[in-house]
Amino acid sequence: MKAGFQRFASKHRVVIVNADTSPRNADEKSDDWTVGPAASFYLNATQPEWSNYQMYSYIVDELTPLAVASFNIDKERCGIFGHSMGGHGKWAV
Repeated sequence: MKAGFQRFASKHRVVIVNADTSPRNADEKSDDWTVGPAASFYLNATQPEWSNYQMYSYIVDELTPLAVASFNIDKERCGIFGHSMGGHGKWAV
């Protein structure tokens, strides 16, 4: 936000969708930042206690088609990028 990407995006007709995969109102408690409420990895959890975290499916199967339909996006001209964990997660999508 501080970089002012919104002005560039508007001028060049670029749609930017920021996916927040941090769980909200999670009851799970863990001292491990890589799981539960602190995690933001783009994957589908496989362990039963975290099975409600299906972030890969959310990004690929829900958010992307919703963005394409809602903003009349040309799927042939799409790209995905990210910073920090988002940069790592983009390789999986």
